[in-house]
Amino acid sequence: MKPPKSLELFGALIILLGIGAASAPAENPVWWERAENIARQEGYRLVSTEQLRSLYRSNTNFLIVDARPDYQYRAGHLPRAVQIEFDPGDRHRLKPEKQDRFRSILGPDKQRKIIIYCQNYD
Repeated sequence: MKPPKSLELFGALIILLGIGAASAPAENPVWWERAENIARQEGYRLVSTEQLRSLYRSNTNFLIVDARPDYQYRAGHLPRAVQIEFDPGDRHRLKPEKQDRFRSILGPDKQRKIIIYCQNYD
């Protein structure tokens, strides 16, 4: 059985988006290639720091979701980011109240790009 669309999108949380650096690294971190392969298998893709900057500059309609805990979000987050914390167990099943909140954050536009990020320990 295919997982609900919200869980497919949540799969993006398994791959960490490296956006904490002030400038894009000259080369990708060592984990990048493996993460790209996993992302491709799961049906989503990674976004580099420079690609994210370009998306911000383009004024494209996109949603950015910060999946970190509240205290980390309050300490600082990307512009326009909406916070909803995800735990590792959420990968397999979201509680109904979290499913409802995630659906309301995603909204009705199924064509909009969705960027999900969390803490990167690279």
